[in-house]
Amino acid sequence: MAAWFDDGGRTIVAANERGGIWSIPSDPDEWQRRACEIAGRNLTREEWTELLPDRPYHKTCSAHPGGT
Repeated sequence: MAAWFDDGGRTIVAANERGGIWSIPSDPDEWQRRACEIAGRNLTREEWTELLPDRPYHKTCSAHPGGT
């Protein structure tokens, strides 16, 4: 496996020994946008507490209602 930055550091490119190549954005805001797009919702308060116990709950996907 090999990885490098491309596009001025905005993209991580990774390649494996079998010829697979992936282009991954390095911007955390892009990761959040994509996660919200894929999930189609915010985390529930229960999920948040389990996954992020040391952080106060807040809505991360502005286009979706807050978790219950």
